[in-house]
Amino acid sequence: RQHLVLVFRVFGFDASEVVFHTDPNAASTDDLMTRLPQWTVEGVSASTRAVDVADAGSSDAASAFLVTLEVKRRPMFMLRLVVLPMALIVVLSWSVFWMDRSSVGDRMSVSFAGILAAVAYQITLVGIVPNVSYFTLMNEFLNLSFLLMCATVVVNLYVAYADRHGADLGDRIDRRCRWIFPLVYVGL
Repeated sequence: RQHLVLVFRVFGFDASEVVFHTDPNAASTDDLMTRLPQWTVEGVSASTRAVDVADAGSSDAASAFLVTLEVKRRPMFMLRLVVLPMALIVVLSWSVFWMDRSSVGDRMSVSFAGILAAVAYQITLVGIVPNVSYFTLMNEFLNLSFLLMCATVVVNLYVAYADRHGADLGDRIDRRCRWIFPLVYVGL
């Protein structure tokens, strides 16, 4: 959800020269001008206020016209574009736990392909969501996906270490990770 405020002012004129007035019936969500792709406009309101100005040597207040939009993002766009493909990539990255423990190169290739996909999705997300200073649910989802795929790299390295020492510890780790990783992903 976002609270968007558009501020309109005539530059170079103070409140003694230009004063805005609102018509309470003029703000409406029925107009075609209030449609935004991937967003639902939940409310529109108009108001006026005096704002301090410091342009052209004037220290007076100026009249400003404000349009406030209450908008809500439609989730299907992000689910279809980011969440479902990213979740599928994470699930596919767990295929390393079924691969032969001695093929470390192949296991690492699968893990790093998933990591690169997560980074690409994070870069893509920056261009399509508003820049905010707090973590959103989408940021948390992508970061969790990224960290779990990084954890597969650590597991791959440990399984390779155990394999070099001849223990069947690598197979036990793989069997446990087959259910631990999905449980952690769904749980978090």
